[in-house]
Amino acid sequence: MIKCLAVFVSDPYIALMYKKLYDQNWKNEVDGLMVQVNGCNREVVDFIADLYRDETIIKHYDHSNQGIGFDELFKLVPEDTDVLMTTCSDNFIFQKGIVKNLALNIGMYDVVGSTGLHATPPDVADEIKDKIGFCRINPFMSFWNFKKLNFDFTFQAVDKPKGGYIESLNYQCKKDVGLDVMTEMTIKYMSLGKKALIINDDDPPKYVHASGLSSAVYGHLVYPDGVNNLAGTTRNSLDCRISKDTLAWLLACYLETYKECPLEDFNSDYWEALTRKIERSGSSLDEIKELAFKKKELWKK
Repeated sequence: MIKCLAVFVSDPYIALMYKKLYDQNWKNEVDGLMVQVNGCNREVVDFIADLYRDETIIKHYDHSNQGIGFDELFKLVPEDTDVLMTTCSDNFIFQKGIVKNLALNIGMYDVVGSTGLHATPPDVADEIKDKIGFCRINPFMSFWNFKKLNFDFTFQAVDKPKGGYIESLNYQCKKDVGLDVMTEMTIKYMSLGKKALIINDDDPPKYVHASGLSSAVYGHLVYPDGVNNLAGTTRNSLDCRISKDTLAWLLACYLETYKECPLEDFNSDYWEALTRKIERSGSSLDEIKELAFKKKELWKK
């Protein structure tokens, strides 16, 4: 049995896009999703929770994060699960058979996924890489032998102070160290002698991790007051840089799905916030639309 974990922020268009591709391409290749959705905008959280009402759902009306969400969902994973899959909300799988074929590698391998150097500072990341080959198996589309996740761990980011100890590596921190989501978990798992099959982050047109989408409503997309963001908090990144690629993905998801979102006021607010961010980023709407239409071609192949 394969169970998949996913954590959603209060962006209905990402959630709709993920579900559209899930229903179309890989729903029959897993034994259900386990979804956590969080955000201070209650109507959006409720909409996303209802969208996934046939799956296992946890919802919070405040800001959470992916590590917390995975920890909460992991406690609910059935004991007879064989393969635990993780995805990010901005994981888009465009072809059938991808999930099934990757999951089949569990048995020969203990974990399948892409890798990253998600530890700071960079020299510490390099030291960890020297020991296990990488810092973490990334949360975007990873597969784990569930029966071997039988040790104490957290999916969450973990900070280690100078002088602190990473027991599984027999490593004493020479400075303050930050281990990103799933990094400490990966280090512990691999230190037990586990075998990993490494895949690409992206393999278009088969699948893509459209990085950075889920953080947009918590910072980049703000109301006209320039203070409150669309997730319902006052944290914003109004003048922080955002890539054209991320803007194009946000626009592509919105244009593909907004008619399926009944929250008319939010649809309008989102469109205004997104176009405002595009303008402040020094791009034109026409330029980002052109890039967005190229993105949309991926799920039409």
